Amino acid sequence: MSICVPAKGGNMSNDLLLADIVGKKDACVCGIFLLGIWDGNMFPQRKHNKDFSKQEVREESAYYHEKSDFSKHENNPNSVSVDKKYKDTVFRMIFKEKPEALSLYNALNDTHYTDCNKLEIVTLENAIYMNVKNDLAFLLDSTLNMYEHQSTYAVNMPLRSLIYVASEYQKLIDNRSMHSERPLKLPTPKFVVFYNGKKKRPEREILKLSDLYEIPSDNPQLELQVLVLNINQGCNEDLKKKCKTLHEYMLYIDKIRYYRNRKKMSLEEAVNKSITECLKEDILTDFLNKNRREIVGLSIFEYDEEKELELLKKDQFEYGMEKGIEKGMAKGMERGREQGIHFTLIGLVKDGLLSIHEAAKRADMSENDFETLMQTKTLH
Repeated sequence: MSICVPAKGGNMSNDLLLADIVGKKDACVCGIFLLGIWDGNMFPQRKHNKDFSKQEVREESAYYHEKSDFSKHENNPNSVSVDKKYKDTVFRMIFKEKPEALSLYNALNDTHYTDCNKLEIVTLENAIYMNVKNDLAFLLDSTLNMYEHQSTYAVNMPLRSLIYVASEYQKLIDNRSMHSERPLKLPTPKFVVFYNGKKKRPEREILKLSDLYEIPSDNPQLELQVLVLNINQGCNEDLKKKCKTLHEYMLYIDKIRYYRNRKKMSLEEAVNKSITECLKEDILTDFLNKNRREIVGLSIFEYDEEKELELLKKDQFEYGMEKGIEKGMAKGMERGREQGIHFTLIGLVKDGLLSIHEAAKRADMSENDFETLMQTKTLH
């Protein structure tokens, strides 16, 4: 099922798919995606140990907006650009480094690799599907590991993973002929999603591509499974113990949520406070010292995205309800009008003022159907 949002001006003939309109300034969530065109290298990587004022955050955002190509589309509510540079996330920034990716792999697979040179990063930098960039992909020990971080539950992740892995394989085989008699050996794919959204989810679950098929099959000819691991507090603690960086990443996220939700701080204050505390407590120290300014901006945009997606879903639900009620009322009125006409015609026939032939003609039905209608309708 596709959920549509009317284009500006309410012209339903120009409806946009929800997947397309997310991120557009003209949508009901105008704000989300300043995000959509983020370039992770846009802000210089500098060492900063001071908190950023609100004014500095605004200047950072303004600088980013100016450098993006958003202005090309902001006056055209129906334009959907795919030629955009999508933002990094804090998770992606951390684990795109080989040592951190290797640590996460070891924790997941109970291995003990130490040589980062054996790991080859193959993340699809320009593979964008429905406003999402492939977070992390790397080759190691004849496996193609595709990791994603999600703060919102994504039931369609198997489909996105299928598109990602097809692009990866296409890149890996390069110019080698698929018509050769020799089999083209492919690395075994492994798909993992690290979930840390606010919606309660199981500690571990499997999403299957076949669950999206319109016709269920016990033995689907094409299957793809995605392992979803909940990394919120109290979930998969053994995994986080094995991967120190993953554990510290969640400590950082939990601090932001605490100061934002419990202490009712502004988002800028919550992020700055969390970073300052992490540095004092030796949490993600090197990473935060090196990238603090960029992380402030990223964290704010990520948090806003999560919040605005919730608002978007609520808004779409309310919009759908309104349209459903309107449609139902219109249908009910039409049906009531039709029944009223039928009752009137039946009454005229019973009063001898109209023949069955004339009544059936006015009701646009056959005489037999009208006689049947007379037998089933009772006038009060």
